[in-house]
Amino acid sequence: MALSCVLVAACGQSQPRVADVGVDGNLDRAVEDAGPRDVPVDLRDDPDVGKPVDAVVDVAIARVDASDTSPDTSPALSPDAADRRPDAAAPDVARAIDQAADVAPDAVLLTCTAGLPYPDQLGCTGLYSDWPSRTVDPAVREYRPGFELWSDGAAKTRWIYLPAGQKIDVSKPNEWTFPVGTKVWKEFRLLVAGKMRRIETRYFWKKSLDEWARAVYVWNADESQAPEVKAGIAKVAGTDYEIPPQLACVKCHGGRLDSILGFEAVSLAAPGAQGFTYADLQSGGWLKSTNGKETIPASALVPPGDADAQRSLGYLHANCGVSCHNRNSAGVKFMARLEINSAGTLGVLGDTGVFQLAINQVSDFLPPNAVKGFFYRIRPTDPSRSTFSYLSGRRDPVPDGRNQMPPLASHKVDVDAVAALDAWITGMTVDKGYPAPAP
Repeated sequence: MALSCVLVAACGQSQPRVADVGVDGNLDRAVEDAGPRDVPVDLRDDPDVGKPVDAVVDVAIARVDASDTSPDTSPALSPDAADRRPDAAAPDVARAIDQAADVAPDAVLLTCTAGLPYPDQLGCTGLYSDWPSRTVDPAVREYRPGFELWSDGAAKTRWIYLPAGQKIDVSKPNEWTFPVGTKVWKEFRLLVAGKMRRIETRYFWKKSLDEWARAVYVWNADESQAPEVKAGIAKVAGTDYEIPPQLACVKCHGGRLDSILGFEAVSLAAPGAQGFTYADLQSGGWLKSTNGKETIPASALVPPGDADAQRSLGYLHANCGVSCHNRNSAGVKFMARLEINSAGTLGVLGDTGVFQLAINQVSDFLPPNAVKGFFYRIRPTDPSRSTFSYLSGRRDPVPDGRNQMPPLASHKVDVDAVAALDAWITGMTVDKGYPAPAP
């Protein structure tokens, strides 16, 4: 489970890195304290907007079938077996995942269109070495960050491909630079009618030093095909789950100079990380630097504070900090990303952006009918007057999400994460080193 302050958007286009495209950094009042940048999304002319997911996928499949098809010449890649548990794996969900893993999807002949800026079908991206059996290529590595983004309860599996002989440059340990040819995938699954079903897979491919191709592929009902779908889709498969539109990509991925959010030092070094971890990257020689930063030990990257502080700082890092609340984002009022300092550590609790810029800081956001100065971003011992607790603990039906965090594309509260955050705030007593509550 993870406390959310971000939108990880479905993407369907090739774009330069955000540092090169001049993203608008202005925030409305609702997100001055905890929200992503406002990038306009206008899909009024998109014929797919508002259609049920299966109808949109059928249209996408028809478009692919009508296009010029050529033999698949793209490299095939894919990872080891995954821990297919969702963010909060209830027993029935876990059983359904295990049962689904034993059922091979229907074989469908795959043809890949030549000459596109990026593949129009998931099977052509290189994730699978064999599409009919959904065999993931052994050159692709599966990973699971120790601090995860909340995605309305969806189960997720992530993979990364790093070109042979190439390394990630970690000279700036808070801003990794990936080699050209890197590919990253994230698969989302939901429990639909008692069965775990693949819903979407998001794809990033670094085509050149300053260009990432981005796409989202939506699975049809029997999981036989997964074509690219550019429009956002609401209420997927009769659920409240939403696939955001392609133009929303930059809202989150602009928070990193090289686009990738969850494959980074702090999350991969966290105790709960699985698969291709920070330790694996070090021992396998996948990291390089000009200043020795590739030798920073994982033990130095544990969040500071007691267990409650570590858990909540990790949530805020993954769900608020890596995408929006960091030094790359213009106009934000506090920093939630855990920063590796010049000594190669995360420092002490008082060094964190959350401690310095959220605790006892008057919130610019006000709930309906609230009085200015009554709410703080975090008021020690008092979740009821803390913006962090208020916004993360509700979902507002207003289209702009003005009274919730994240402000878009989330319709389900992460109950466990909110409870953990409230427990941390409640325990912020003076004897533990926190300041006394502001008036």
